[in-house]
Amino acid sequence: MGQGVTTHVIVGGHEYDHEIPHREHRLANYLSRHSSTKAVLWLYPDSVSKWSIDKKHSHIWEITFPTQSMSIRLPSSLIDRSGFRTYFKSRIRSRITEFLSKRTVLWYYSPLFSCLCDFDELWDTIVYDCSDNHTTTGWKYEHNKGLIESYRNRTRARLSLWSEIEILEHADVVFASSEYLFDKLSENTNAPIHLEETGVDLDKFKTTATHERIEEIDRPRLGFVGKLKQKIDYQVLAGLAEKNPLWRLVLVGPQEGGEIEHLLEYPNVIWTGAVNPGEVPKVMNSLDVGLMPYREIEYNKAVFPLKFNEYLASGLPVVGCGLPSTERYTQEGIYLHTAGRLTEFSDACDKVLSWDNNIEARKKLAAQANWSSKLDRIYDRVLNIKKHD
Repeated sequence: MGQGVTTHVIVGGHEYDHEIPHREHRLANYLSRHSSTKAVLWLYPDSVSKWSIDKKHSHIWEITFPTQSMSIRLPSSLIDRSGFRTYFKSRIRSRITEFLSKRTVLWYYSPLFSCLCDFDELWDTIVYDCSDNHTTTGWKYEHNKGLIESYRNRTRARLSLWSEIEILEHADVVFASSEYLFDKLSENTNAPIHLEETGVDLDKFKTTATHERIEEIDRPRLGFVGKLKQKIDYQVLAGLAEKNPLWRLVLVGPQEGGEIEHLLEYPNVIWTGAVNPGEVPKVMNSLDVGLMPYREIEYNKAVFPLKFNEYLASGLPVVGCGLPSTERYTQEGIYLHTAGRLTEFSDACDKVLSWDNNIEARKKLAAQANWSSKLDRIYDRVLNIKKHD
């Protein structure tokens, strides 16, 4: 462990070794390098049968706790409910005690383990840094859900809301990654709340290198970079490909429940599959327009995509829909946000393709969202917060 005086306990929604670093992963690495840090503890529920404590690297330990016994797995939304709450609370405390120090900060990134708020004497500060709408039923198409799945999703959303409210009632400071989440969270907390939108690893986007495979594709290249999930509006993309046969729609990322087979029937749609995160800047350097076609659903109201500032950091103009939290960045030469209809989205793409070179203005806007500055700001606010009653 480090020689610092602060232990940070992070409740995340993903394992530490995740394929794509999320907001909480960036924070963990930031904290691990800080001179005041003794240890960073990463709490994560997993479908395993034994508790484990694994050192990941300098000052970071992942504490995995079991949610499965024999063939029965406990849904994470039930962890804080009666019958399980006391068990998990006591077991977690016994495993983190040896790491605690003069000052301890509890960071919530997911409404799990709200039961830990009961240990008021352990925490100098409780933080809720919310970058997702955890209390919706998700983005899956309703016609793909059966009655049982729909019921489970509604129940899980309701239980998550209860846990989130409990966390907000105990939080000393709250951060939200979008205006929608800012307004939503403000309704259930008296703690100071700050808008801190998704950032960008600016240094990684200083390269001028391009992606060899994409460079072989005819221009103009309009690209979507990210996981192909059901929250993406594939009807708009299909219409865009059909309406504009001379454009090349380049899809870069793994398919995760998205229905892209029909898209690939269009000769001007190219899917590269997943790429290594380190290749993303090269991919974006080979595009002409960055696309963010999201469905107009409840879940997406809270979304502020990582790719937005990554596109801009690459100098790309951007077109989006279904993302009201990004509308305030609409600006000639930089970004257009439209209704989720083919005509408006296609017209917007046509317009941005005609924009004069405005690369430096886009990069300047992205520079304001550098992760290093954002994490400094978040840490300073947490450090200077007064205990919330």
